[in-house]
Amino acid sequence: MRVFTTNRVLKLTILAVLFLVFLITPLITNAQWGGSADDWGPDCCGTDTAPTTSPRPTPRPDPTPDRPDRDRPDRPNLSCTIDVTKTTITQGESTELTVNSIADSAILYKQDGWRRTFFGLIRARNYVRISDIPLGTPYSISPTETTNYEVRVRKPRYQGGVCRTTINVIDTPSPQHQYPSCNVWATPNSIQYGGSTTLHWSSNNATGMSIPSIGSLTPNITGSKVFYNLTSDRTFECTAYDADGHVATDTTSVSVEQYNYTPPMCTLFASPLNITKGGDSTLTWSTTNATSVTLTDLGSAPLNGSRVLYNLQGSKTYTLTATGPGGATTCTRRVNVTEPYQPPVVPPTKVRPSCQIYPVYVNRDITANGGGAILQWTAQNAATATLTDHGSVNSVTGTQFVKPTESKMYTLTVFNDGFRASCSTYITVAQRTITDYSDKYVNLTSVPYTGAEDYVTLILLTLALLTLSFIAFFYRHHIKHFVARK
Repeated sequence: MRVFTTNRVLKLTILAVLFLVFLITPLITNAQWGGSADDWGPDCCGTDTAPTTSPRPTPRPDPTPDRPDRDRPDRPNLSCTIDVTKTTITQGESTELTVNSIADSAILYKQDGWRRTFFGLIRARNYVRISDIPLGTPYSISPTETTNYEVRVRKPRYQGGVCRTTINVIDTPSPQHQYPSCNVWATPNSIQYGGSTTLHWSSNNATGMSIPSIGSLTPNITGSKVFYNLTSDRTFECTAYDADGHVATDTTSVSVEQYNYTPPMCTLFASPLNITKGGDSTLTWSTTNATSVTLTDLGSAPLNGSRVLYNLQGSKTYTLTATGPGGATTCTRRVNVTEPYQPPVVPPTKVRPSCQIYPVYVNRDITANGGGAILQWTAQNAATATLTDHGSVNSVTGTQFVKPTESKMYTLTVFNDGFRASCSTYITVAQRTITDYSDKYVNLTSVPYTGAEDYVTLILLTLALLTLSFIAFFYRHHIKHFVARK
């Protein structure tokens, strides 16, 4: 029996391995064998920037029936490139493939899993035909997952060509909250004393924005403002916020170069200093090392000047403020306003009033049944006066007719400054005795009465009789004279 030595076994093993390598090598170079996209090399798959080609260096058997010319070594190889608008898309998006080749037709395939070859020892990609696609024209695809695509081109008298590409599909990113932001900057940010700078600002994703030294601003736009005559360092801060309460801030600073300037000086005079109410005064002032001046009641004023103050109604202190590169200083001056002189009022001396009253006429037939009297009075230093039965009367002099029915005292009372005085007169009324003649005379109410009621009626009747007598005499005299002439 034949014995196999260790060396012989080793040789047989090496021969078997070489035989397997010889068989496997054509399968690995076949377009349908396994491996990742990177394993295919730079000539495999198209990208966004570089087209891909896959020429066939050597003919080899092709099990697919759609490439019958591939075994023909006497025919040139076709090549193709794939231009992809986007190699990475999100779910639901589309991308476009453009195949460039001199071929007459192109067929698009996509990988659908894997398959086993060479007795199940080799794993290769399994491609599924999708459709014919036009050459040189964009073709839209919408994969739902990362997919490897292959395009096979054909043309009579040419060996078929293949080009590949991979479209990566990623999950749709969840929307992220857009937080507000703001920026503020100054140009220039370093200036000399009294210089100016321009403040700029911008914001994004904000519903409101503000800068304390400016106020509220319109959000999501860029703006600027010039700040003049800066004398000290300034810091500006912007604040932006959104509807959810998120706040963003930013600051910038402007440095002001300081110099040792001479402090300003000022003088303020008033002429005159003391006036009476309603009078005028003139303020006069002067300054040195100042760039601006303000004065009470006047506001901004010249560096040197004067001003007349009219119709002053009260004392007042006037302050002048002079400002310059060296700082600020103040001067004050007070104008005194006094009331006009008025002599003291001496109260009048109180004088007691006095009066006199007496009757100037008394009817001698004054009785209880008729008649009267006239009272007359005078008063001195009296403001008011009253008379018995007549109330208030003239407080200086006057008369009053009275007709008492009985004897009576009439009193005049006068008043002045809390004092009072009175004077009186007495009117006596005589009592008449009436005799009853009703049984000796006829009652006038029983027969017509033709007598006079008083002396006035009697006088009037007498005058009437005289007038009638005169008329009768005149008429008679002229009638006789007229008849005689006839």
